[in-house]
Amino acid sequence: GFNPFRSNSLRPAHQFSNLTLEEIISYEEQSSSIGDKVLFGYDSFELSEANKAYLDALAKLLNKNENLYLEIRAYTDSRGTKEYNLNLSQLRAYAVKSYLIRKGIFPQRLEHFGFGESNLLNHCSDDVDCSEAEHAINRRVEYYIAPKSN
Repeated sequence: GFNPFRSNSLRPAHQFSNLTLEEIISYEEQSSSIGDKVLFGYDSFELSEANKAYLDALAKLLNKNENLYLEIRAYTDSRGTKEYNLNLSQLRAYAVKSYLIRKGIFPQRLEHFGFGESNLLNHCSDDVDCSEAEHAINRRVEYYIAPKSN
């Protein structure tokens, strides 16, 4: 059967297809005030209220468009061991997936991955002196949407 997560049709969540112009404008207005990523506190996988507001908008989009599938990719900053950060990122991805399931999204439409401290968005790798704000950029979850093919 079709596995949207193994296709080349994955796109960042803010670029979606098969939606009306009104739905896209509404979604972009909601998400742009929150940001296009869920960010986490240091050494945490707890969802903040801002995270939940963004995920509520994402769940609404997914509930209205049952042909869309979501890939959840979580990352950490570079502090801590690589093994610890890989585990923490998996917990972050699962926290997001669990929240969306509680909002009515079928688990089969969600796939989650933790990538630890790989794919840092800035120069803040191991043993580099960075501010808390710089580290925070890397503690994120990104979303990719794939439409179901027939």
